[in-house]
Amino acid sequence: MMKKILMFALLLPTLTFAQKGNTIEIDKFTNQRRILSPEVDIYRPYGYGFGNSFGPNGSLYIQLRSVDTSCFIYLIASKGPGVEMGIIDSKDEAYLLLEDSSKVIIHSIGIQDYQISYQGNDHYKHQYSISVDDIHLLAQKKIIAIRIYLNTGYNDINIYYKDDTNKKRFAKTEKKAENATAMFLSFYTDLKK
Repeated sequence: MMKKILMFALLLPTLTFAQKGNTIEIDKFTNQRRILSPEVDIYRPYGYGFGNSFGPNGSLYIQLRSVDTSCFIYLIASKGPGVEMGIIDSKDEAYLLLEDSSKVIIHSIGIQDYQISYQGNDHYKHQYSISVDDIHLLAQKKIIAIRIYLNTGYNDINIYYKDDTNKKRFAKTEKKAENATAMFLSFYTDLKK
């Protein structure tokens, strides 16, 4: 009985993602096919924050969007340990480092700022272009780190510690990496329909 409960608890984040799914629609004015994935939590400092609420503890979410054959990825962040705020311009890039040391480079779609809050929860939702081939690659390999170039320099965020000796932290970061990979796979599958 205990094994069944433990197995259910381990599968719950995956089941939760699978239930959300992608939103797919045809724009009635342009006749363009649009797909929007749910936001997926890929970073929150170990021991900080719960749920999907932004706060002063730092977090990073990703989300995919497509309009016909053009694809975009959002990096959605709140300031906190490990997550810096900044402005990006049309020439800035972000690197997604994968578990086999390969990387995916995504490109800013223009000048983008961030929201300053007097309550301490500064945040941004930056949009980058991404190729279908890169989405396919991300559907097969886990993201382990992200480097985001900002007007203040760059921000490296470690997502997944595959050699972590802290078993609790390892399980949480591995589950987040798996959820992100599942989101990319689901999105890629819907793109190819």
